[in-house]
Amino acid sequence: MFIISGHDRRQFSKLFERLEMFEKGQISLGVLISDIEFLLGALDGVQNNTKQQLRELWEGLEEVYSIGEVTKGGHLNHDDKIFVRDSIKAFRERVVEVFAAAESGGVPD
Repeated sequence: MFIISGHDRRQFSKLFERLEMFEKGQISLGVLISDIEFLLGALDGVQNNTKQQLRELWEGLEEVYSIGEVTKGGHLNHDDKIFVRDSIKAFRERVVEVFAAAESGGVPD
């Protein structure tokens, strides 16, 4: 259980900002993946198991992106795009849960 610090509040805000930028086509998937990795690493008060859950969601994006870069010349097929969309949705939902729980004084399992 933790109370969210100003520092972590800014990191969560940046995560939401980056997700929105990607959804609007303002940044690429590669940039989003890099930004998520950095911002997750910058969270100080989030429990390790919660960080790991967020990283697992992020790793799926990274894997699809890497495969697309190596085998498909940087292009994602229809199924890959659906996976990315669904993964980002799941990531966003989990970030919202963590942020809301921190605001109320605890983090969900």
